[in-house]
Amino acid sequence: MSNSSASRHGLFTRLLTCTLAAALFAPATFAGAPSGKTESEPAIAKPAASKPAAPKTDESNEALVQARIQVVGSIENIQNIPGSAHYIGKEELEKQEYSDIHRILRTVPGINIQEEDGLGLRPNIGMRGTGVERSQKITLMEDGVLIAPAPYTAPAAYYFPTAVRMESVEVLKGPSAITQGPNTNGGALNMISSSIPNDFSARLDASGGSHGTQKFRAVVGDSKDRYGWIIDGLNLSSDGFKDLDNGGDTGTEVKDYMGKFRFNSAPTAAIYQSVELKLGKTEQYGNETYLGLTDADFAATPLRRYTGSAEDFIDTDHEQFQLRYFVKPTQNMDITTTLYNNNFARNWHKMERVGGISNGSILANPTDYDQHLALIRGQLDSADADGVNNAGAMTIRNNNREYYSRGIQSVLNFAIGNDRAQHTIDFGIRYHEDEEDRLQHDE
Repeated sequence: MSNSSASRHGLFTRLLTCTLAAALFAPATFAGAPSGKTESEPAIAKPAASKPAAPKTDESNEALVQARIQVVGSIENIQNIPGSAHYIGKEELEKQEYSDIHRILRTVPGINIQEEDGLGLRPNIGMRGTGVERSQKITLMEDGVLIAPAPYTAPAAYYFPTAVRMESVEVLKGPSAITQGPNTNGGALNMISSSIPNDFSARLDASGGSHGTQKFRAVVGDSKDRYGWIIDGLNLSSDGFKDLDNGGDTGTEVKDYMGKFRFNSAPTAAIYQSVELKLGKTEQYGNETYLGLTDADFAATPLRRYTGSAEDFIDTDHEQFQLRYFVKPTQNMDITTTLYNNNFARNWHKMERVGGISNGSILANPTDYDQHLALIRGQLDSADADGVNNAGAMTIRNNNREYYSRGIQSVLNFAIGNDRAQHTIDFGIRYHEDEEDRLQHDE
């Protein structure tokens, strides 16, 4: 077995972005206007307030903190967003009980989806006609933070947040997505993870399905006057639905753990402050392959896998860290600052070629490469294959990558108004850097 020298390719970028969304781009709310009413409903005028009412309890303050990591917030808020927005809330997600993000997003118009592994672990999502490959043409976020392995240098999403532990999914398309950056030509997808509950709660979910599919999830959390926490653990596994010629494993296992810990000032504090630490770790191992089938074999048995792919697998490890600070210095102004770091490593160990000929060429021309195909099918030993390079006839490539994505972002929200209208101004700044290292080599 011969090894080629490993190649290392480093990419690096820094970006500083500032965004200002003024009332010019968002509808103003006028006192006494029949907002949200149909023509048949009478409008009820109410006294106008000179400025927005301030939250009076710690619970309402924490609701405001949660709102600052969202880009849509609620179904009711969609009408106040320029462009196209869609919101899938907690109740709907719990009713669906889907672990596949593709199935969750099928109800959203303007989204293009291409299935790959059947479990939604490496989704291919596009918006407004963009390409779908690895969701690299849209902005992916978790809790308002860029979550693709390296959003600028290598946006292909070989890591994607586990959909099971999300309590809402938000989609932005059009001008409103510009502030999220980068890759907002199509739009932005923001996934909100389990939030800290207001009171003690615990739940245990267990389910099973065909092909040995099993899902176990445990969530427990609590809140007091000055602190709150939540722990969310998930194990998702499947034996796989494809059939290897040699009877090997085609299954996948995902382990996902997330914890949030919050400390906040007293409800009566003159300046409300909150600090939240979020830690997460996701491990995935899947007996997956890039190797396909000839047209004839696919027509006969579409779920078949050749013996040559028996050693193929993908192994990934993702770690995330977020530290969020919220302060409300005045009744009509608040600032949310988030420090974040994501580390991701993956290796896709897969058969690359036979006798120097690529898999794609062999499968597209099975008559010309009959002995190569016989090797892939496991019908021939390399020593018996005439015309095939016997010395390491089957080449396996380690598509090994390491990524990091880190930065700090801060958003100031300021509300102004008089007895005629209310406006909000958001000013955001982000410093971000990310990198991809290629540690690729062949066996």
